[in-house]
Amino acid sequence: MIDALGIKSGLLLTACIFVSVIQGDFSYSTVSKIYIEDCTNGLDDDRDGWTDLNDPDCICTQAPPLSLIPNPSFEDNTCCPRSRSQLNCAVGWIQASDATTDYLNTCGWMGPEEFAVPTPIPDGDGFVGFRDGRVANGGNSEPGWKEYAGACLISPLKANTTYRFEFFLGFSTADRSPSIEISFFGTADCKYLPFGSGNDQFGCPTNGANWEYLGSRMVESTGRPNWVKTGVEITPKRDMAAVAIGPACTPSSNLLSTYYYFDNLVLADSKSFPPVIAAAAHPCSKDYSLQVSNKSNVEFQWYKNGVALVGETGRVMRNIPGEGNYQVRIVDGGDCMVSEKFEYKIPRINNAVNVTLCKGSTYTFGGKALTQSGNYSHTFKSVNDCDSTVNLNLNILGDLRDTISAKILKGDTYHIENYTFKQDGRHMALLSNRYGCDSLVVLDLEYLRIVAPNIIRSGASRGNDIFKPNFDQEEISAISFRFYDRWGNLVHEGFDWDGKTNGGLVAEGVYIYQGTVTLKSGTQKQIYGDVIFMK
Repeated sequence: MIDALGIKSGLLLTACIFVSVIQGDFSYSTVSKIYIEDCTNGLDDDRDGWTDLNDPDCICTQAPPLSLIPNPSFEDNTCCPRSRSQLNCAVGWIQASDATTDYLNTCGWMGPEEFAVPTPIPDGDGFVGFRDGRVANGGNSEPGWKEYAGACLISPLKANTTYRFEFFLGFSTADRSPSIEISFFGTADCKYLPFGSGNDQFGCPTNGANWEYLGSRMVESTGRPNWVKTGVEITPKRDMAAVAIGPACTPSSNLLSTYYYFDNLVLADSKSFPPVIAAAAHPCSKDYSLQVSNKSNVEFQWYKNGVALVGETGRVMRNIPGEGNYQVRIVDGGDCMVSEKFEYKIPRINNAVNVTLCKGSTYTFGGKALTQSGNYSHTFKSVNDCDSTVNLNLNILGDLRDTISAKILKGDTYHIENYTFKQDGRHMALLSNRYGCDSLVVLDLEYLRIVAPNIIRSGASRGNDIFKPNFDQEEISAISFRFYDRWGNLVHEGFDWDGKTNGGLVAEGVYIYQGTVTLKSGTQKQIYGDVIFMK
């Protein structure tokens, strides 16, 4: 690279400029120093506050690769699409399969309404939509329905030469655009475009003659509408005059109709592209390294956050100096190319664990036996040798004791799990809680208070002339009684009774009553007893 001063970047030069000044009878000279940025030493040589790739003096001016695919971004068009299957509107493109791709453009049709178009569009206004399998009207699945776009190349691919195919792949929603393997096919003669004519279930080009598989790339869906830039390197075994791009040959297993998008398909000699950084091994592995595609007779220089890593001048960098954005610059003669940024970030796993134990138990955590409640933290090594931090909230239960107060009607029972209690008083129940710890329950059981007279006397003056019970009004909302004579005849119904029936007094004797007690909870209970009536 030649900078504004005509000095090639990568060299640290000090220029001395001599200036002669004549004033009156005196003359003198001054010397000025100009500092030039060296882009490979990790220093701010020209003292402008910018170092290496962060300095505008170190920018590689490189022309983008010229694609062998005509009209790579679908911008040149002879018409605006109005509906499906109008790839013929895009100059240079051929509908490769009977299962037809769609041409989309902001000047016209923008695809089926059921598929969300990811925005912004990567390059211009035109792009292509295609399917990998579909569900036809009536719900019939068609896994062989695969749509391909094709093109005659501007110049053929040469045998045994490595090319790179870069493209943007667009995804709709998670269910409509799951992860997909994109494949690249070639043929020696443009006359083989299109292929599989008359059969929309033909599938991929290699299901017939004259086509060869060149390469593929698995592209993962993010589950939302977006564009992903990706690429694949290919080395054809013979010259190729035309290509087809679309889904892999494997029959689709999707249960719904799918849809994807293509844009900016660039195919060129791999030497025309900036280097691409790839990672080897897991980010936490001691064998983790970064590398670029093998190129001969070139100079490599690695950078972290734009600053040169002195001594890292190989195709592979094994000693990764921590997290950050990495780039590599390749100098080939007088030309240089810089890769896109590659972010190296070590996964950090954080887990929160809650543990409850019984009194007297111990919990082993990080090599220690814990016996007290508290919050603890320890960093373990995961399967991939990553740090995995576990935050433990340990709760050691003390003596478990609970006291319950309850009331029942005499004759009823009270239940605590498998225990049954009928008598009033204090009772004990030893239970096991959900943690397996012994828990003592103390039950204070009382009878509900219902006091009813056992004798009533007609006309009595001491308050026992009427049957009228007293009861626990905190627990009982209402009581009603039915009174029967010894032959089972109903003689009275109500809360109280003065010995009368049908306007007159009943005969002296013993009468049986049945009471319905309504508790505040809404539950009803039955009580029974007898009362003596005397005149």
